Amino acid sequence: MFFKVRINNLYLRRNMIRLILGIVLLLGTFVVNSYRECRFDVNVAQNMKIATTAYTNGEAVDALGAAVYYLETTGRTSGNTAYIDATGGAVQEVAPWYRNLATLRSDLAKLPRDGQKSKDINRSLMKPGDQGKEVPVTPPGIEKYPYQVPSLLAYIVGIALAIWGFAVVGNKA
Repeated sequence: MFFKVRINNLYLRRNMIRLILGIVLLLGTFVVNSYRECRFDVNVAQNMKIATTAYTNGEAVDALGAAVYYLETTGRTSGNTAYIDATGGAVQEVAPWYRNLATLRSDLAKLPRDGQKSKDINRSLMKPGDQGKEVPVTPPGIEKYPYQVPSLLAYIVGIALAIWGFAVVGNKA
């Protein structure tokens, strides 16, 4: 074998396993959270951008319908986005935002599909962001919702395991 390490000390071996498990748990949680954020961005934020740039009501209704469908199938229609973050814990209710999005879609669906879309729709879907670019109006942390607590616990356990394993392995090596 190319890479073969034999650790005879059982105490050291257990802590090496803790270190490896901690690192794997941290990396796995990071990858899963990144995947969820990308899926939310593609399924909701991009569809909101498409709805604002659509020329006709039909295109806007289809794009908002896809966003609303994704929110319904992933269970992001109620609750709040309470989570711990660097800004001090932004909390916003999900239900009013979802209802506004669904109501906007149903109001657009009542209009003729080939008619020109109102400019008020753009203001309710997008807001000015950094450097003059418009960004979708979404509650902070919605891309992590409803998995913010398991993710936070996984990060804490992963860090604790990695520190515990590294402290012992580092001293014995």
